[in-house]
Amino acid sequence: MNKYIKILFIAFSLPSLLFPQDFDGQRLAERDIQGTARYVAMGGAFSALGGDVSAVNDNPAALGIFRRGELSVTADVRLDNVTTDGVFNGQDRRMTLPQLSWVMSFGSADKQTGVIFNNIIIQYHRLKTYNRHSVFNPTLYTSQTDLMAELSNGASEEMMQGSSGWTNKEIGWLTKAGYEGYLINPMAGNQWQSVYNTGEQVKTELEIYDGGVENEFTAGWGMNYSNRLYFGLTANVRSLNYSRQTQHTEHFLSGTTYQILSAVAALGWGLNAAIGTIYRPTDYLRFGLSISTPTVMYIDFENYTEIKSNANSLDGKYVEINSPRNHYSQKLYEPMRLTAGIAFQIGYKALISAEYDFDCKTSSQLYSTHTLKAGAEVSINNHWFLRAGYACQSAFSKKEWHYYPHFADTRTDTDYQNNRMVHYFNAGAGWHNKSWIVDIAYQCRWQNENEYAYYKSSPMSLDALTHRIVLTFGWNYRL
Repeated sequence: MNKYIKILFIAFSLPSLLFPQDFDGQRLAERDIQGTARYVAMGGAFSALGGDVSAVNDNPAALGIFRRGELSVTADVRLDNVTTDGVFNGQDRRMTLPQLSWVMSFGSADKQTGVIFNNIIIQYHRLKTYNRHSVFNPTLYTSQTDLMAELSNGASEEMMQGSSGWTNKEIGWLTKAGYEGYLINPMAGNQWQSVYNTGEQVKTELEIYDGGVENEFTAGWGMNYSNRLYFGLTANVRSLNYSRQTQHTEHFLSGTTYQILSAVAALGWGLNAAIGTIYRPTDYLRFGLSISTPTVMYIDFENYTEIKSNANSLDGKYVEINSPRNHYSQKLYEPMRLTAGIAFQIGYKALISAEYDFDCKTSSQLYSTHTLKAGAEVSINNHWFLRAGYACQSAFSKKEWHYYPHFADTRTDTDYQNNRMVHYFNAGAGWHNKSWIVDIAYQCRWQNENEYAYYKSSPMSLDALTHRIVLTFGWNYRL
């Protein structure tokens, strides 16, 4: 038996060994706690509780808890605030639709043993909203042009000349941009040198726009066996629409100024599956356990670059160069997830739940993340409920992790982040009767990041603070 368990674990975890070590993998793999207002208010700690449509995304067995059909929709208003190096960058306000679902329940509440309910769910779920505007204005004693020179070493000047320089697979676009902007100079033996003078102060401006969404569409089945054991399966399809625009500007004391605009867009889809169980040994205690396969993502990328520089001009005039648009596809593996939970129900008066999520990343540069969730609900009377919850997720990447571009890469966005722990503070209330559900929640999400303009530049601090008001409407029915 142990042999088959080991084989199953290896089959689930093997794709996660291929999880990319680049910054795209880091940016796209993180998940937010989003879903119904009840789920959000209790910090997402539902893997052992079940009975909520958003809990199905953590543990498919949550679907087995339902004893009636349900239609529900969730809307939210979110305020995203970014502070960089102590300077407030502004606020982005928008409304989103993070959840829409339909649960169909088949069975009889009068039955006490055997298979009591078979339930089916069709659901749309928002995994993450990418919307952020960040501005950094540090004064540094290093330059991005040093990186350009390093990546250019070994390449001849002839390889960079003309329009063929953009399509030459032996050099990258950062090399081509440095050459066209007169930011690197040729030396003997195909070596290159930056126009930056060692120790010179460089005023740097880095402006980043992130946008887009990642969604998940779920079809699942859940079963209730003797009101003690619950089981569930889900198949999930993900969609990704992501864009990022980075504008990197440097001003040298010598009067040289250059600006590189790097733009990338990603469209993709992915597949995963999950299996889970909930065991209810007594009326007041529940245990939950689930496993989700790695997500296989198929993503089409498009990127281009614009450079503007006056490095070769005596009168301060700028040369402007635009790259062609580059298209490429990539298959990414997002990590498998293990989830375990426990819940205590105190009659019809209150319940307390806790959950632990483990995202298995085996890259030497990235951590396996650990997420702890805790939530509570108190019944004021038969209709009104108060809720609160907290969740935290460990750091995604190691502090010493740095991104060094490949010498032939067509991407010129050299900035990257070392993300730190994420904290979620949540509270909410709800009104339920036999047929209707109205829930409201507030969520505060806070995360600190170390931002680097390029390889091993001095770190810059970024604080991302998001406030969300979440509202859910639901209708329960009996077939």
